Amino acid sequence: DVTASLAEAARAAGAADAAVVVVGTTEHGESEGYDRTGLALGATQDALVRAVAAANPRTVAVVNSGGPVELPWREQAGAVLLAWFPGQEGGGGLADVLFGHAEPGGRLPTTWP
Repeated sequence: DVTASLAEAARAAGAADAAVVVVGTTEHGESEGYDRTGLALGATQDALVRAVAAANPRTVAVVNSGGPVELPWREQAGAVLLAWFPGQEGGGGLADVLFGHAEPGGRLPTTWP
C-alpha cells in the first residue's frame, strides 16, 4: 500500500536527526540509444521526497540518474545531491559526502529543469 508506505517513511524521518531519500531512474528507463519520453521521476518517488522533507527539514534527496530529471520538490528538500549512476562503490562515496569526508566537487554538464 503506497499510502501506508509514505506515512511510515514520514514517521521515520520525523524521528530522525536527518533523512536521506534516494530516488532516480533505472537502466530500464534510460540507456544508450534509448530516448525517454519525459523527465519525470514518477509520482510515487516525488511523493516520497515531499513526505519525508515535510517531516524532516534536514532531508537530503539523492538522485541516481543518467540524465536530467524533474525535481518539483527541490525547494522542499534541505539538499539535493546528484549521484548519477554511482556503481559498486557509490554507497561508500555517498557516505563520505554525507559525513563531510569529501566534497561533491563535480559540476553539472547538463541543463536541468
